[in-house]
Amino acid sequence: MRSTLCILPLVVALAACQTPAPPAPAFTPSDEAAVRKNLDDYTPLTMAKNWDGIVALYTSDAVRFPPNEPAIQHDAMKAWLEKYPSISAFEAPTDHLDGSGNLAVATGHYALTATVPGQTTSMGDKGKWFVILKKQADGSWKRTADGWNSDNPPPKS
Repeated sequence: MRSTLCILPLVVALAACQTPAPPAPAFTPSDEAAVRKNLDDYTPLTMAKNWDGIVALYTSDAVRFPPNEPAIQHDAMKAWLEKYPSISAFEAPTDHLDGSGNLAVATGHYALTATVPGQTTSMGDKGKWFVILKKQADGSWKRTADGWNSDNPPPKS
């Protein structure tokens, strides 16, 4: 018991000397504006088939998670986009955005009309999406991961 009483003040003194972790950097209004710009740029780039512009929205180690397919690494994004069916209408508004420090998460929904090769009529799709963004050393915000899936039921076999 006596040895415990001698060690207790030492433990308390050591605990008091510990430096607290620095607070996370703030997610500022300018950070939110930069994230929203990244999110808002996606639709016009898609409609313009500006695949280089879309790929530039992502970090070099980013991953996309399309529905019913394997994940797509950054170096394969442009080739994947070039094979996407022709889109005649597309919207993807942001429903929710939250940021803390150097990370932000956004969710939303989409609606698109596309013509699948070999089909004579266009098809519509509606669904939801998520994007994770990371603040870069230069202060810009880029996508590090995103994914989406349809609200439509799977096609019948």
